[in-house]
Amino acid sequence: MVDHGKDGVFNYRNYDFRYDWRLSPYDVVDRLHEYIKTILNTTGCDKVCLIGRCLGGNVVTAYLDKYGSEGLVAKVVYDEVMSNGSLTVNDCFSGKIKFSDKHIQAYVLESEHFGKEDVGIDLAGVSDVLLEVVERTLDLATQTGVIDTVFGGVEDLYERLYSALMPSFLLASGMATWPGYWTSVNNEDFDAALNLMFGKEGSESRESFAGLIKKIKYLRERIVIPRALEGDKNLYRVFENQYGVEIGVLAGYGLLQAPITESYDETGDCTVDFKSASFGGTSAGVFDTLTDEYIAERVALGYADFISPDKKVDASTCFFPDTTWIIKNKHHDLMVGYYIVERFCQFKDYTVSDNVDNIPRFLITNATHGTRNFDVMTSENCADGPWLEVIEQEPEKETILASLMRFLTSIFKFITELFKGNINFDLFN
Repeated sequence: MVDHGKDGVFNYRNYDFRYDWRLSPYDVVDRLHEYIKTILNTTGCDKVCLIGRCLGGNVVTAYLDKYGSEGLVAKVVYDEVMSNGSLTVNDCFSGKIKFSDKHIQAYVLESEHFGKEDVGIDLAGVSDVLLEVVERTLDLATQTGVIDTVFGGVEDLYERLYSALMPSFLLASGMATWPGYWTSVNNEDFDAALNLMFGKEGSESRESFAGLIKKIKYLRERIVIPRALEGDKNLYRVFENQYGVEIGVLAGYGLLQAPITESYDETGDCTVDFKSASFGGTSAGVFDTLTDEYIAERVALGYADFISPDKKVDASTCFFPDTTWIIKNKHHDLMVGYYIVERFCQFKDYTVSDNVDNIPRFLITNATHGTRNFDVMTSENCADGPWLEVIEQEPEKETILASLMRFLTSIFKFITELFKGNINFDLFN
């Protein structure tokens, strides 16, 4: 081992732990435990630092729950994890759906901005022409009242389609059968999610998933319920106080959640909402700012430094406010904060107010792809992303005739591109 950092710390990239994320985290932590002991024996170190990102946060939490008392973990970083919840997953699983044309438009622009090459999502890749067809269809149907007459409104139509199609999609894609996703479902929506995904209690469908549901409930009993306990009984406080683990958090905001669920206005990283990723942070809606009254109250309590320069986020309500870094416009699939992760794991007592690199609490992504692809957020550089700035402008009002002409034109363009073989229907490859 020669790849040392400062203070004899090894490069974390040498020690990736690969696991099958379709399994329950408790099915893989025994192997992780053996891997950690091998690393310690090989390097001569006394402890390791664990970094969990997305579903990996569940593995870290499950590991500490089972093996944390052995004292082998010095620090943990939760980077945009779903182990503390995700409103998008919660709403999709429990059927809490809502339709917002404004947010859908912003979501499409956001997707176009990041692109499939960077983030693995190509919503616009279905074809700009096909997206235009969808948009024009909705515009025309809404203006002419067809949807209201036939289906009782866009939302009612969507609800019917969702109930018929979404459970089958989530089961077929595997998402609903991967226990790790179920830590993102809130306690109050859990029963509704079970009924929607697996059928009602006592049904033949429900019985066919009995083994999986048992694993899901065990996972929730060990992670979801204990994380909500008060005081020293809280799962993360146990990690801190009893096991001596320092916990750092990376959370992003400024991006929309899925614009087809009730949480569409919650700011986040496009997958995990800010409140969940930051372990309790407070934020305004994606198009809004915190109210002047709210900010005045927090300032009067001494929390002025916890309000973001764009007045959209309050970090004082985070569970770990001194070790939570907040990065605006950080997409879930972009590894923007790993410089912070390295420093936090490398130096003792590394906080937002006391660290060797002067990296404060509020940051914003920049266009570089170097080691530090973020800047310190200021009142001058904290503007919203282009996907919000564009959509905030009032759309042009047009007559039904003009809308019809644009709709027919887009249909013609779609058919032309289809016959040319230029339409890409593959969203997932």
